[in-house]
Amino acid sequence: MRAPHTIPTTTCVKGQPCGCGRTITLADTDSERDRQRWPWQSTTWALSFNRRTLIEGLFGATRYQNLNLNRGFFRTTGLAATGFLLAITLIGHNLLRPLDRATRTRSQRKPKDT
Repeated sequence: MRAPHTIPTTTCVKGQPCGCGRTITLADTDSERDRQRWPWQSTTWALSFNRRTLIEGLFGATRYQNLNLNRGFFRTTGLAATGFLLAITLIGHNLLRPLDRATRTRSQRKPKDT
């Protein structure tokens, strides 16, 4: 790639068959694992992608803003113990969220004129 632009970057020989400029078409059954389920930027794709965005936002808010669930939050070893503590922590967080929202909106309301 450091050669001047006058030198071609392919090994094709003029007059012999070559793959340059050839269009390759894949069947629907090729690379099925890598294909998207819905057409890109369609309504169904947007709804599915919005669901992913909401879940990742919830995980990010839980991990960094609300609970600060980072390395060292649980000081136990073992997958079962950590999973159990995570479940209890998320249950408690979900129980406190409505209370937090109610107190936040109550303090933001304007007082009624008497």
